This record gives sequence, structure tokens and C-alpha cells, in this order.
Amino acid sequence: MPRDWLALSLAGVGIGAAGVAGYLFADASHLHTEANATRQSQEQRNELHDQASTRRMLGTVIGLGGASLLVAAAVEYAIHSRHRVRSAAASWNIEVTSNGVVVFGGF
Repeated sequence: MPRDWLALSLAGVGIGAAGVAGYLFADASHLHTEANATRQSQEQRNELHDQASTRRMLGTVIGLGGASLLVAAAVEYAIHSRHRVRSAAASWNIEVTSNGVVVFGGF
């Protein structure tokens, strides 16, 4: 199991929530268009507009929740990425210049 399972889980649920929100927005748009395009009674049109409004509100709430989960995943990953074991390799280099010898390296 990956070491950052919590961050990956949060990201997965956040992406899923964003997908559901996108579907709800698309369905709300379809219902709104259907309500305006059909020759139904005013009561049926109002019902379709109400359904579209409800789906738009649900899409907004679920989309904001998904975005929050994605932010939480990024924060969780960033916090725990500092605690990773770094490689124990060191490198160094020696160069001869016209002014002398330069030694530098990295850890």
C-alpha cells in the first residue's frame, strides 16, 4: 500500500465528487433547456425549472466539497512529503580555474 494512502484517498473522492457535480450541472442545464423548449403547461415548466434549480444547488455543494477534499489531499501530501527519507548520496566536484582550485558539492 502506498505510503500516502490518505492523500490518495482524499484526492480520489474529491475527483469523484467533481465528476458527480459536473453531471448534476449538465443535467440541470438539460432540464432548464427542456422546460424552455417544450410546449407544456406552466405547472410542468415550473416543475422542470425547480428540478434544475435543485440539481444546480446540489452540484454546487458537491463540487465545493470535492474541491475541499482535493485541497486537503494536497495539504496532506505536502505535510507528509517532508518526512520522507532522503537519499544518503553525496556528490562533489573539483575544478581548476585560472585563479586556483574550486571544490563544491551537495548532500
